[in-house]
Amino acid sequence: MSQTKQNRALSWGVICLFALLFQSGCVTVAVLKGEPGKDVSSIKPGISKQGAEEILGSPMREWITPLDIHYCVYSYDAGIPPSVSDAAFFAFFGIISAGLYDLYEVTGATHMDKTRRAMGRVVEQIAISYDANDTSVGVFDHFRDFDVLPEDGRSEK
Repeated sequence: MSQTKQNRALSWGVICLFALLFQSGCVTVAVLKGEPGKDVSSIKPGISKQGAEEILGSPMREWITPLDIHYCVYSYDAGIPPSVSDAAFFAFFGIISAGLYDLYEVTGATHMDKTRRAMGRVVEQIAISYDANDTSVGVFDHFRDFDVLPEDGRSEK
């Protein structure tokens, strides 16, 4: 191979490496600064089922209690909480893998735990109880699978 072709190949290699490292910085900065998630502050007792589902989408699961209270559990993106340690983790693995780890993480192929998605996004669950008229009587944010919900559906808020 001639010297010109070697220089051109080396130039393209350096450009690709910098492009990968630049991508690595984007993930690190996003995790360091944090990002807001879905705003669920308007979901309060009194909201209609239709109104809640406009904000949250369809429920993941639902059931009816013996007192005719309809419970629905929704999942939503709670954003990325700012984290210096996670940012350092992404920066370190981004550098030693020449940016390939970040591309892998962005695809959502890794999960730090059950409540996290790609790039440290937190997925929360919220349970909402509705009466026979599909009006919310209780809202239970940060709901977990083994939480006990009241039979009457009323939240203390």
